[in-house]
Amino acid sequence: MQKQLSFDLVCFSNSRWDYLFDRPHHLMVCAANERRVFFVEEPQFGADEDTIEANQNETGVIVVSPKLRGENSSSTDTTARMTNLMDELFQKVDKQYVLWFYSLNATEWTGKLEPLATVYDCICETCAMHDEHLKELESNLLSKASLVFTGGQALYEAKFSTHPHIYPFSNRVSIDDFKQAREEHADAPDQAEIAHPRLGYIGKIDNRLDFELIARVAAERPQWQLIFVGPVEVPDEQVPQAPNIHYLGAKEYSALPQIISSWDVALIPFAENELTRFLNPKKTSEYLASGVPVVSTAIPDVVRPFSLKGLVRVADSPDQFIESCQHCLDSGAPVTQEDIDTFLQKANWNDTWHKMSRLLHERVRASKGESDLKMKRESSKAL
Repeated sequence: MQKQLSFDLVCFSNSRWDYLFDRPHHLMVCAANERRVFFVEEPQFGADEDTIEANQNETGVIVVSPKLRGENSSSTDTTARMTNLMDELFQKVDKQYVLWFYSLNATEWTGKLEPLATVYDCICETCAMHDEHLKELESNLLSKASLVFTGGQALYEAKFSTHPHIYPFSNRVSIDDFKQAREEHADAPDQAEIAHPRLGYIGKIDNRLDFELIARVAAERPQWQLIFVGPVEVPDEQVPQAPNIHYLGAKEYSALPQIISSWDVALIPFAENELTRFLNPKKTSEYLASGVPVVSTAIPDVVRPFSLKGLVRVADSPDQFIESCQHCLDSGAPVTQEDIDTFLQKANWNDTWHKMSRLLHERVRASKGESDLKMKRESSKAL
């Protein structure tokens, strides 16, 4: 095994540390077992002055929170002010460092930095956003990146020609966290009065969800209780309302196993459109590790591999979705939990991080080698 190289890892996230515990959080916690990790959030406005706070949390990750005075201003002004705060931050960062991007906006604040390597962990398709500025930022990042990862196979297939060093890494699961859902739990307080059967969803409530499907399931099966756990990110009038639909709001990551433990079926009711075609739902593996049967719409990265391996029931229409839910209520999961666990053993965050880390070390070593060769050539010219 090659020796670990010494460098700090500076991750620019598109989500806050304490919002939803997602792919960036899991990977940076793994990385923090090897080296110092700075998790830089996007700026918050409304402060009295431009400041940057850096605090190490219980995972070992150093969470960096930039705060800007006043209201959200022009892109040029924000870039200038954030660049100044980055100067302040990088006085604390080791001279040897790697940049890791989720936030495309952050590429505008970091242009003058000189990392050992730059990683782009791409988790969404900018072409689906119809945002020309984001497309331009991504194109610039791809031209500078040493290494590109994609959050799933479908996204890899859409991106594989954009970079010579690109690799697919699907979202994984912390199995031990969600196995707790199989244990006996007291009912979560805000679910205690909800009847069974319970069909639940965890994640953002936004335009990726098929609201028409959800409304139809609630209407055609009024005895089923549909439970949604996560922040609502669309106007209230868009969200289906019915006596058997329950919105519990966002919950701490650590509370999720107790919540899921009393569900009869777990749902992935995404619409099938541009926004969801490249999704790789982390919740698929989390539901399965919890021991709850799963029903999903036909999202490509759920169909392959989960449905093809018989782990998840996938429906192509509202009628099939309702039928699949009923089948789970009657018969449980389509395969044994032992089969599911065997599959999930190969789908954990630690193993994924180790594979990513090996690839990163290869690129850093290649970069250092090219740099050393360049210095030798310049030295020989000087002589």
